[in-house]
Amino acid sequence: TAGRGRLGRVRLSGADDSLTLSVSLEQPPGAALGRLGALSVVAGLAVAETLVGRVPDLRLKWPNDLQRRGRKVAGLLCESRLQGERVRIVAGLGLNLLPAPERFDALGQPAGALFATPAQQPSRSRLAGELAAALIGAMAGDPSTDRDLPQRWARLDALAGGEVDIVSGGSIRHSGMVAGIDQDGALRLCGPDGERRVAVGEVSVRPSPAAGGVP
Repeated sequence: TAGRGRLGRVRLSGADDSLTLSVSLEQPPGAALGRLGALSVVAGLAVAETLVGRVPDLRLKWPNDLQRRGRKVAGLLCESRLQGERVRIVAGLGLNLLPAPERFDALGQPAGALFATPAQQPSRSRLAGELAAALIGAMAGDPSTDRDLPQRWARLDALAGGEVDIVSGGSIRHSGMVAGIDQDGALRLCGPDGERRVAVGEVSVRPSPAAGGVP
């Protein structure tokens, strides 16, 4: 009833064809603060790896949008807040389970669904439990100890090898070819001046018009 996305965007969901949930975890500041930079990437990867067995063509658009055939099927927003002597981390997830053409048309961007028919959709309760467990594991873990993070991401990377623009505040900040992510979850962008790291933050990755349209 009160979901929101990045940059203040609203979330639209239906009772029968969507699944929205939030997971909250509290930790001491010393344990949590060092992981916040990579959290959005790691949490998105955990969700994708949980779903890809059921949806083999699922892909990740950095930092954590889930896509099928270039259409967004799920979004994730991670936030943190210092409360007393603890850091509260919240991951909010919204998934399009089934096609909803009228609502998709209102989104203003290409949207799709994880499943084509109700018969393909697993139990909502089971799915929510599996996703919550995956998010808790990602939020409680330490990405710096996962040496396979770039390789895990590469298996699902929707942008690999594509020419993209990095847009922030309505302006193009950087352009280049996507070369995966680094150990900290930052996007690796290869341009005329060499490789640049783009950290997780309030940015959007868009296809470069010159590239012919990477989704």
